[in-house]
Amino acid sequence: MYRTSPCFFSSGWRCRIFGGFARVADALVGALFSLPFILFSMAGGYLADRYSKRTISIGVKVFEILVMLLATAGLACSKDIVAGLCVLMGMHSAFFGPSKYGLLPELLPETRLSWATPARTGHVSGHYFRHHGRRLAFESFHGAHGQAGMILVGLAVAGTLTSLTITRVPAADPGKKFRLNFFADLSEQLSLIRRDRVLSLSVLGTPTFFLAALIQQYAIYAYGKDLLG
Repeated sequence: MYRTSPCFFSSGWRCRIFGGFARVADALVGALFSLPFILFSMAGGYLADRYSKRTISIGVKVFEILVMLLATAGLACSKDIVAGLCVLMGMHSAFFGPSKYGLLPELLPETRLSWATPARTGHVSGHYFRHHGRRLAFESFHGAHGQAGMILVGLAVAGTLTSLTITRVPAADPGKKFRLNFFADLSEQLSLIRRDRVLSLSVLGTPTFFLAALIQQYAIYAYGKDLLG
């Protein structure tokens, strides 16, 4: 939810910085989130193997509370820093993703993984309701964005409390060593993926669909603000 909130609050600083080029400002918000996600995803995968995924998940959720507190202060005092906090949320997603998606195979036997698929479907479907939630929050707290930030803090706290209920799991590879050259690690993982045709198509198709959705998302924001007012 927080990642796209700056798009609703960027009208002032986008004019000062970009001379009114709204699409440039909105693209910057997306880049501020995406670049840290790309750069730190390999490190997130390392931590998810080196330590318990439950521990990593809880730690990242606590970090989320701190970021939401900073975001609330930014919304209340200076919206110029709100977009910059997308960098921290990009890092949050990079470290949280591997643990979040890697927990199911460790919590469930292989024969039950297909049973857990609806949870993934619900996660994707939830994006639809969150988009409406952002719009309602922006309209309801127009002029009092600091109060809207407290909702984000409340959601972060709720998520942290929920993460405490995750079943304890051991580290998948406690002896794994961190490789500073993540390009070499990435190359090895890609070579393993290429050996499995179905997995290769899945790895190629999933980001393609999400990229198309992301492009459409920011196009809708630009259309709504520039053409619909």
